[in-house]
Amino acid sequence: RMVKAACEQLDGRGLSALFKVGDGEVVLAWEDRGMWLRQMVDWLTPDRDIFVDFKTTDMSAAPFGLGRMMVNAGWPIQAAMGEWGLNKLVGFKRRRFLFVVQETDHPYCLSVVEMSEAAMTMGRKQLNAAFSVWMRCVASDRWPGYPLDIVMPEYPGWHESQWLEREIHDAAAERTPNISYADALQAG
Repeated sequence: RMVKAACEQLDGRGLSALFKVGDGEVVLAWEDRGMWLRQMVDWLTPDRDIFVDFKTTDMSAAPFGLGRMMVNAGWPIQAAMGEWGLNKLVGFKRRRFLFVVQETDHPYCLSVVEMSEAAMTMGRKQLNAAFSVWMRCVASDRWPGYPLDIVMPEYPGWHESQWLEREIHDAAAERTPNISYADALQAG
């Protein structure tokens, strides 16, 4: 049922060739600066111009929440890793990186996410930082963990803003008299 729903939704977006024309579960393996790297790509088009990854979620795949999902799941880093491997193995060129995100509950809605250049830039930066740490750890055979100190996490600004907005809304509702339209007309 999920596959049927996905095919119908992809067809409706003009993407009926995704997961049909190309190669699935392509393993990329390459060497860079003495380190071997690898990644499995869910789907590559025959021209190797479009990288596609399929994700399922028990959460909403609605467009408004995909930015947070994208960052939390590391999709920009994953796309940057795919770009690195494809550039090394196939050659440098501009590619598209798509993530198809489908809900696991009926009616199995899905969204198709394309990595923007801004997301790719952040992914490249994060991947470069991670690779640098990895190289240092391998060279020194030291694998640091988290700090030993007690930490106090920062309260998420987006959550605080939502709560403050709710407080404003609730306070405004309390100040507004609860009278009907007919009563308001009679009052003049």
